[in-house]
Amino acid sequence: MDEEVAVKEKLNPSADPQPSIVKYTAANDSKNGEAVVDVDNGLSGAVGMSKKELLKYANDPFWVRLRIHSESNPCQTYPSLVTTISVDLLKDKPFVVKDAHFGHCMTRWTPEYLADKLKDISVSVHQSNDPKLNFIRKNFSYKTMSLSEMIDKCLNDCQNYYYLRSVGNDRRARDVADIRTQFSSISDDLTIPSFLSMNENRDQMQDSAQRRLFSSVFRISSKGLVLWTHYDIMDNILVQVKGSKRVVLFPPNDCLNLYLESDKSRVIDIDEPIDQMRDKFPLFLNARRYECILEESESLFIPSLWFHNTTALHFSIGMNFFWKDKQLAEENLYNKSDVYGNKDLNPAIDAFTNLDKALKHIDKMPKKFRDFYLRILINKLQNKLT
Repeated sequence: MDEEVAVKEKLNPSADPQPSIVKYTAANDSKNGEAVVDVDNGLSGAVGMSKKELLKYANDPFWVRLRIHSESNPCQTYPSLVTTISVDLLKDKPFVVKDAHFGHCMTRWTPEYLADKLKDISVSVHQSNDPKLNFIRKNFSYKTMSLSEMIDKCLNDCQNYYYLRSVGNDRRARDVADIRTQFSSISDDLTIPSFLSMNENRDQMQDSAQRRLFSSVFRISSKGLVLWTHYDIMDNILVQVKGSKRVVLFPPNDCLNLYLESDKSRVIDIDEPIDQMRDKFPLFLNARRYECILEESESLFIPSLWFHNTTALHFSIGMNFFWKDKQLAEENLYNKSDVYGNKDLNPAIDAFTNLDKALKHIDKMPKKFRDFYLRILINKLQNKLT
């Protein structure tokens, strides 16, 4: 492999330079607040896929050239994809793929092409005069417009920022996002990688045992737009089609440092000066940060529960592919009403509900006893983590 194909940005934990991270080269749901595509049809649940099953596809053309970054040898090449993928994939670490085979969309999906092919589709998008979207404070509104108008505003409106995250039309019927169905005029441009293969017979699409893909999500955003830090329940691949995007990730075990409200962090400006961050969110300074720049044709594997924050460095066109974990799917632990891939697992929802009830009981006691029993509860939880 040529040295000039080497990565421009390495996926590196900025707070801890020791781990080697692999770089592959070649809204009626108040929790989400996502935009709605005004079209019909979609997909239902999927059977899921284990990490070991995904490894079976390591020699698939999807995984093209491999490079790994380390301090001693920044462009070391490994001969065995299976061995090296297992290091990060089975350990639930993010990695970047370059020149993955998603079809002609990687070259065809220019602003002009999409504006022409999708001009008749009406979409609801986030609009804000603040580039840092804040779902908790709701600093955006929803505007309905044609997709061609949305693209024009992204490119030419210097006063506002726009963001589209496609979803299924009928969320009450568990209609999840499916680019090929909801944007059918560009569906032939898209090739689904074999490890996410699904039954192509539309008459058998409800037979979830025949497919692994849960949803495919279309994303368009203005230059400079920042999407809030959040986590998803499912593994996914984020594909950068046009423009470049900065992605900052935080591992799941740093959740106590991220000041969470539901699945989202209250830390909106993750690059705020240290002295200001220390006053507002001191624990955030302890969070380990993994960061990469996704260039055109690059893709990022984001493991479930990893927090991620994205910034569009240019006008951005991208997409996500989500899939369920096979064991969790077989045990029916996913929320059946989840169309986004980010609702907490059923046992966790039950636990949160019971915890709220327990706290209401504790609040009935005088402060001396309330504080004592709260510490007892904290001790029980801490013992579970050891």
